[in-house]
Order: sequence, then C-alpha cells, then structure tokens
Amino acid sequence: MKAKLLSSLLLTLITNLLLSLLITIVYVFIYQTVDLKTGLLVLFIGFIIALIMNAINGVGFFLLGNKKGAVVYAVLVAVFAFGYVMFNLNFDLSKLLSLDIGVILILSLIVAIVLNIISYFICVKIYNRKHS
Repeated sequence: MKAKLLSSLLLTLITNLLLSLLITIVYVFIYQTVDLKTGLLVLFIGFIIALIMNAINGVGFFLLGNKKGAVVYAVLVAVFAFGYVMFNLNFDLSKLLSLDIGVILILSLIVAIVLNIISYFICVKIYNRKHS
C-alpha cells in the first residue's frame, strides 16, 4: 500500500525532473520563447498540479478500483483541460505573474503536500476496509 503511493510520488518526481525539465530547458535555451525565471515558474506550477492530481487519483483508484478510477482520472483531465483553455481565453497571464508569486507557489505547495498526506490516510482506510 505504502509502496504504491510512494512509487506514484517517485514517478511524478522523476517525470518532472527528466521530461518536464528537459522540455523547459529546450523552450528556454533553444527556442528562447520564455526566460529562465518564467520557465522554472511554469515547471514548478506543473509539479504542484501533478502532486495535487496524485492525491486525488490515489484516493480515486483505491476507492473505485482500476477501471472506475481510470474513468475518474479521464474526467479530471478533461476538466483541467477545459479549465486551462478557458483560463487562457479569458485571463491575461501577466496579471497572474504580477502578483506575489512566491507566496502563491509556497501556499500551493503546502496545499499539495497536505492533500497528499490526507490522501495517504484515506487510502490506508480504504485499503484496510477492503482487505480486512
């Protein structure tokens, strides 16, 4: 049980470090579409969102099983994609970046960590209920 959650968190970390960081480096240094600060900011925001999705998906898969959990995951991805599109159509990113981003990122990271801790305890209860 702990191994499943830990492996999920490790996969998220490795994916963000290897794949997302590589893509960020390509866009910063090769394509030069953004500067390094903005690229790392977007990378960190993506990591926080991945941690939050880990917490939600962990509970979904333990509660509903693989098939229904996959449906919940697909619905969540669709909702996030729709939100992303709507966010980009109706919101100016410069307004968001003009806020105190350090505070926003730290608070988001704390929320993501707390959600993962809560998710762990919920998954343990679900696992114990199903297998005891």
